[in-house]
Amino acid sequence: MKNIIIILVVLVLAGVGIFVTMNLRKDASATTAAAAEGKGEFGEAVTQYADAYLKLMPSLDVPDVNQSKVIAAAAWKKKMEDYAAWLVGSSTPTVDRAKLTEMFDGIIRNAARVHTDNFISKDSAFALTPDQYKTLWNNAFFARNVPVDAGHAPLAASCIGKGISIVRFSALTSYEYEVSLVDTANNRRTNFKVPPESRTFILATPGAHLLICTSVILYPGGKIWRSTPTVIPITIPAHASLYTAQIETKVVRNPEAGPVK
Repeated sequence: MKNIIIILVVLVLAGVGIFVTMNLRKDASATTAAAAEGKGEFGEAVTQYADAYLKLMPSLDVPDVNQSKVIAAAAWKKKMEDYAAWLVGSSTPTVDRAKLTEMFDGIIRNAARVHTDNFISKDSAFALTPDQYKTLWNNAFFARNVPVDAGHAPLAASCIGKGISIVRFSALTSYEYEVSLVDTANNRRTNFKVPPESRTFILATPGAHLLICTSVILYPGGKIWRSTPTVIPITIPAHASLYTAQIETKVVRNPEAGPVK
């Protein structure tokens, strides 16, 4: 019994430590953002406000389709089921809305003072029939040469019924994109990457979203350049559709002049 009590105390203290650490990280980003803004370092302020903003809400990494090549079919199906269920979670996460608004206002206020590096083009939405949706699902969420698991059909049908769209983001040469898609209705975010000359498929619920993206270049020798994060509002259709967009970058200065890690 004594050992059980000790274990419980340790677990409680560990939980408290994690909670305190997470909140200190949020506060640190907000403090750093305000300091950068006060010094006129508006690009850094955008980066820190965006970091603080994103940390305020729960997040999930989009399952990597390449995992469908290396894990069991049942395990991949479970990952996709968990992903779809999380998007439409029955409970709205508890977030500090005042702090969320404060951080978002900080992003917008400082972004207006710097060059916008990233933008989207060729965005479009196309309503899908159930057959088109299921065919696209099989192309989007199974890696090349991976046999399609028929067990995904009920999951795809469920997503259609909930109005969940399949979203495709593509990238041109040179830049990789680190992206968070924020559902402004329920304050959940999903995270994913779009590699150069590639495309990434994700799922998204209907309504207003914020695409927050950073472009990244890795130079020989290990130098890394990251753009200032860009916030791009997008709207996902009310009915299950294919939404597509291309993420692009146009920088004013030479990225070699200022790598940021």
